[in-house]
Amino acid sequence: MLIAHVLAISLSVFVPFSDGQFAYPIDPNPPSISSTFSCYECSGNRCDEQQVQGTHVENSCTGSRVACWTVRNMHTLSYTRTCEQPSSIRQGVFCNRHMEGKEFCFASTVGGQRIRICAKCCLSDRCNAGSLTGVADQTLQTCVACDGTTEGICNMEVPMNSGNSTYVEQCLLPNSDCWTERRVSSTGNVYVRGCQLRTCAQNGQAEECVANSNTGMTTCSQCCLGQLCNRFAKADGAKTSFKWSTLAISLTAVFMYI
Repeated sequence: MLIAHVLAISLSVFVPFSDGQFAYPIDPNPPSISSTFSCYECSGNRCDEQQVQGTHVENSCTGSRVACWTVRNMHTLSYTRTCEQPSSIRQGVFCNRHMEGKEFCFASTVGGQRIRICAKCCLSDRCNAGSLTGVADQTLQTCVACDGTTEGICNMEVPMNSGNSTYVEQCLLPNSDCWTERRVSSTGNVYVRGCQLRTCAQNGQAEECVANSNTGMTTCSQCCLGQLCNRFAKADGAKTSFKWSTLAISLTAVFMYI
């Protein structure tokens, strides 16, 4: 049975690469009902092979949002399997029915190097036995993810022919879409791109801008629908169909659980 859990969510800053990265909401009141899963647990030796019950190591975890995880470092091609959510997974994301069993990929900084990580979560015992392909599931919306305060490539049209890049991420929660934020000041434009837990409205094509007289900065926000649709330098309507919705300091979202 699907149970709608209504979450009052306040925006909280998550900083994967710099202070300019999108804020991402965290649920301050997770559900109290707990689950227990037994998952394969390994890293390094024999972790890249198909896991078999009775042969490979298992571990169990209990909590309100536990899951079995498979993570692959696409630089070293090494695997990690665990029932504890990996620290590289974006803050605020947890295994849910929207993303369960679907491979997704993202960038992480390891030893000062930006590398590509692919992962998958699942919600049953020993479900993290298999391998990862290194390709994100096409049913998950893929967005360009970058921060122009530290990555100059983000302040222009990001060259992108596929989702196989360290500058992309998938939307892993319901009610989320690709967004671009343009921060305008006397020194020029700075862009931030990525997926946010904000639904892209269907009734507009223009940016929505808010000016701050105290800082002299204008912040313009814009969303779009489609794979890698937020890669363009500006929304002139010629290359993709952008939509907008109002910025919010706090928001409410409905997550669906089984």
